[in-house]
Amino acid sequence: MKAKTLVLILALFSTIALAQMFSGATNCLTATQAVRVASGLQFGMDEEDADRFLESHGISALVVGTNGTVFVYRQRVGDCFVWDTPYPLRDVCELRLVYTATGNGTNWAKHGLLQKASIQSNRVDILPVKFTKGP
Repeated sequence: MKAKTLVLILALFSTIALAQMFSGATNCLTATQAVRVASGLQFGMDEEDADRFLESHGISALVVGTNGTVFVYRQRVGDCFVWDTPYPLRDVCELRLVYTATGNGTNWAKHGLLQKASIQSNRVDILPVKFTKGP
């Protein structure tokens, strides 16, 4: 009985420690600010160029946790033809960029072409981003 209690207490403390490490791990921009930045992207822009543009304007894939830990928030959702990349924001939303592959077999190797950007909450588009630069 004591062993089970000890294991449960250790599991509880581990969960609390992980929650503290990852809570608040977002970029410093709000959704409104992210729309302003992302509108400067160009339809059909290469994925590497889009990442560089966003990083130069304060939206980065490197996110700092509340305990000072730096970890990479690089999650890609989709397949090797169409995928999207989320960037967490300060107000619990995320900027989500959608890419298509440039050719067969690129396999998410940073060779996608930007198709769409939006602000999402709970995986639902709440605010579309219109690109100011045309194709």
